[in-house]
Amino acid sequence: MPAFYLLDVAEFASILRHAETDDALTVSQSGAYYRIQSDADIVIPRDKTDLGEAVWFGALVAGFEGRLIEFSDTLLHIGKEVS
Repeated sequence: MPAFYLLDVAEFASILRHAETDDALTVSQSGAYYRIQSDADIVIPRDKTDLGEAVWFGALVAGFEGRLIEFSDTLLHIGKEVS
């Protein structure tokens, strides 16, 4: 199951808001982090978050689980591990 961890800071609040409104994603909090996960691939377009590139590219600093398919200036896509 793909997942990524998002530091609970104001700079990432718009990613969290997007994840909470996406029915394909589940959000849970653990201490100073949010765990965003999905039964399918996680796909988050940057334009849905209103983040500038500098903050956008810091979104994965807390780590992720799965296979990083794309992390570009326009899209975050994490898929399931390939076995």
